Amino acid sequence: EGPTMIKTDPTYQITHTPGPWKVCKSDHDIGGPTYFDVVSPHALGPHNGEVDIVRVTGNKPANAHLIAAAPDLLEACAGVWAALADNPDPLMQVLAAECRAAIAKATEQHQH
Repeated sequence: EGPTMIKTDPTYQITHTPGPWKVCKSDHDIGGPTYFDVVSPHALGPHNGEVDIVRVTGNKPANAHLIAAAPDLLEACAGVWAALADNPDPLMQVLAAECRAAIAKATEQHQH
């Protein structure tokens, strides 16, 4: 398993819905609670042909936007990890390890 596994390992299977994801504020519950749907254009669903990834209840747009950024953040971490993994500088090794830990958490490879 190397730093470029997400992009170059032919056996690595992405199991999440591919990005980009975006946030849609609810307009269904007029007078009711506000919620935000994180949606993807990669499947058919009720939001202009997009499917819900997750619904964030309450007035929490920051949480919805963070979730919507997840595929981009995962790809960015993989790129940083690949760039830093062989760098001998101790600080770069710490950053590479932090990226690797985030990748493991996002791809179900971490210990619970």
